[in-house]
Amino acid sequence: MATQVNWNKIKKEIRNIKDIDSLKKELERLAKEIQKFDINAYLSPSAKKRLRTLEKQYNDILKSVNRLQKQLDKELAQAVKTIRSAEKDIKKRVNAVKKAALGQQKNLKTKLKKKAKKASKKATKKTTKKKVTKKATKKTTVKKATKKKTTKKKA
Repeated sequence: MATQVNWNKIKKEIRNIKDIDSLKKELERLAKEIQKFDINAYLSPSAKKRLRTLEKQYNDILKSVNRLQKQLDKELAQAVKTIRSAEKDIKKRVNAVKKAALGQQKNLKTKLKKKAKKASKKATKKTTKKKVTKKATKKTTVKKATKKKTTKKKA
């Protein structure tokens, strides 16, 4: 079963409101009446004293809250300031270390390139020298071996 909407009731409520301007005027009138209402006229003397003490306590609490809020704001601003200055110092140090590391990297690369060139030159020289010395040593060993054989035969 679907619930039925009572359209007649809704229309009646809308007609009672009439328009928003009249509703605003009514709310403003009620707000003025509430502001004009003097609670002290309806309170007993002991209730009035109690109300004054409560108002004083409220004002004191409000003052202390405002004072603490100002103090907290000052401390927070100071903390933010120190954090920002520390951040700047850290960034400077990081940049200095970064520059030094890049400089070291460049130096190491150039040194490695120089050593690689020297090593490749030495390797090519050694291989050519080894080939020449191997050929020379082979010839001398062959000659020595033949000389020894001849000397043994004579003896």
